[in-house]
Amino acid sequence: MYCETPLHIDKVESDYTEEEKKQIAKNKKLEATKGWEDLTYTEKEKRGHAYVSHVLCNYPTDFMPGFAESLERNATEGLKGDA
Repeated sequence: MYCETPLHIDKVESDYTEEEKKQIAKNKKLEATKGWEDLTYTEKEKRGHAYVSHVLCNYPTDFMPGFAESLERNATEGLKGDA
């Protein structure tokens, strides 16, 4: 499935990988440290901070194939159940 229009869908808890959940927890701890806001982006990265996206999008990571399969499966299973 190809889509020209950029899509952004807010992630729900189940959309995050275990690695992302661990990084979010680590980021929160780091962000709570004294002087955090005074650090540069590079200094924050050196301390272990890493960006975790809170949205699913079709650019640059393409979630569309899995999304399309899920839509098709849910639509056809729903139709089979209605018969």
